[in-house]
Amino acid sequence: MRLRTRLVLFMAAATLGPLALLGVGATQVATRQVLERSSEVQARTAEGLALYADTWLSLQIAALKQQAAAFPVAKLGDADRLQFLRLVYRQSPHAQIVTLTDLSGADLAPGVFQEVGFDLVDPPRDLIDADRYRDFRKASPLRALAQERPGSHALGQLNPISDRAAPVLPVALRLEGREVVLGVELGLDPLAQRFGDARRGEAELALLDASGRILLGGEGLVDPAAFRSLRSGDIAASEVRYANQSGTEVLASSAAVPAASWTVVVAEPLAVSQLAATEIRDRTAYIAAVSAVLALLVGVLFSRQLSDPVVVLKDAAMRVAWGQYGHEVEPQGADEQVGLAHAFNYMSKQLARDQREIGRQRKEIEAFNLELQARVDERTRELREAQEQLVASAGLAAVGELGAGLAHELNNPLAGILGLTQVLRAKAGGGGGMLASIESEARRCTEIVAQLLRISEGGRSSVAAAGEPVDRGHWDVVDLRQLLSDVLTLVGGPFRQRGVALVHEEGTALQVRADPAELGRALTQLLTTVRGAAAGGSTLRVHGVRTEDEIRLVLELSEVAESGRSDDWMAAGFGFWAARRSVEDHGGHLVVPAELTQGEGASWTLVLPEA
Repeated sequence: MRLRTRLVLFMAAATLGPLALLGVGATQVATRQVLERSSEVQARTAEGLALYADTWLSLQIAALKQQAAAFPVAKLGDADRLQFLRLVYRQSPHAQIVTLTDLSGADLAPGVFQEVGFDLVDPPRDLIDADRYRDFRKASPLRALAQERPGSHALGQLNPISDRAAPVLPVALRLEGREVVLGVELGLDPLAQRFGDARRGEAELALLDASGRILLGGEGLVDPAAFRSLRSGDIAASEVRYANQSGTEVLASSAAVPAASWTVVVAEPLAVSQLAATEIRDRTAYIAAVSAVLALLVGVLFSRQLSDPVVVLKDAAMRVAWGQYGHEVEPQGADEQVGLAHAFNYMSKQLARDQREIGRQRKEIEAFNLELQARVDERTRELREAQEQLVASAGLAAVGELGAGLAHELNNPLAGILGLTQVLRAKAGGGGGMLASIESEARRCTEIVAQLLRISEGGRSSVAAAGEPVDRGHWDVVDLRQLLSDVLTLVGGPFRQRGVALVHEEGTALQVRADPAELGRALTQLLTTVRGAAAGGSTLRVHGVRTEDEIRLVLELSEVAESGRSDDWMAAGFGFWAARRSVEDHGGHLVVPAELTQGEGASWTLVLPEA
């Protein structure tokens, strides 16, 4: 057999054989998986509808029992019993008829329902005529309650109504007292709507009662006889395959509704479930036909190329082996073809070695570049942080030096003013309201200057004297949440005057070891400073967060005022600096926004070690 013919046949067999095996296997697997998937979807749908029906019915009965338990119906008069029935009717949106009888069926109060010309509820419910009311009385399951205790209930048989989409269910509830029974006709409209919403494609949904009657859905596929042997007390779905009366193969699943002995059925033609597998089989056959034609054409074209002079191709391949790409072939056939295959393989191996070496070197260069870039980014970040810390330290040092100078310069004039004021008050006999105000303001200025001097010289307010280490061992454990609540109560007035809403989001206890008085003053100073940056009508939310070993108190301002730039609120007073130093004495630190922008939010965070 000629090489050209052998090549064409080989390519055709190599193409069509695996494709045929793949198509057969894929069709079988697809058919099995599609049927399993369809059965699983049906089971989930049936279980979901059964659970919904069981839950809905249980909730309706529980609501009726709660309403009945709230009133001593047996002790009520006729007028009060009628009002009780009307109350049950109004509060039960799916109740069409409500009655109160004894176990023999005798009325203890007139029944309540929607009549012509009588609009009891809005929107109106079913109009009940005499025949509908009489059918309800006949279907009421009073006998089932004869031997039951008060609080028990019984369900009647589902009754389809010709002029409504959903059937109705008679429910009887035995109340406390002598043979008092509350009867209710429930419309199953929510179940009908849920069944309609759950339907997809050609699937059919149906609700069967205990006798096997179809009460909802079911348009030909559902055969009640196929599900009689599958009824159980739980909601777990069961798979059923059967042929209906028209001979259609049906794949179905059913689930029980324990609260009412109903059965939910989801059915679908078996042909629909197998549609995907049929489509896969058809597509596989089409692809196989196209592949056969392409294999023949390629085989013919490729075989013609092999008929060219082999020696010329061998010499060309030897020259290409030192600088051109290619791939390996298995040496076979005539001598010229074997020589060509060896030359081609040699070229491919040489090219593969070169490619591996180039690839290795390229990866080393890329890894070095990435590492170098990471180092540059890390050093840049460290330099930026160091620069920011240096600028901040220089600013604080300048403020400290300026504060120290101002404090020393202002102490003597303030002392003179205070002394002269005291002398004038003494001459005035201790009176003089304006002199007292001057003395009070002078003392206040003295205290401010003293505080500024302590801050500038590294003082620690009341926590520790200047230059002394802070001894936190004798401090008590303080609930920061409670301390913050007390501080917010004190500063709430100025915030309200400014039109700023204070919101304290309390969470779990935030335990820190601190001096309560000093930390309270620091919180007050910090809140007062933040208030200066707040816009009227904004909101300040304060909440605490626990981490592994820290307590974070976050102050989130929703909107910054026009004058709320960083320099303004930081320079508004010495309160912020005192608060920062006090927090540092407690082993923590303050995180403040670098810049405040008008109309935007801002956040301050106080970080303290957890006790």
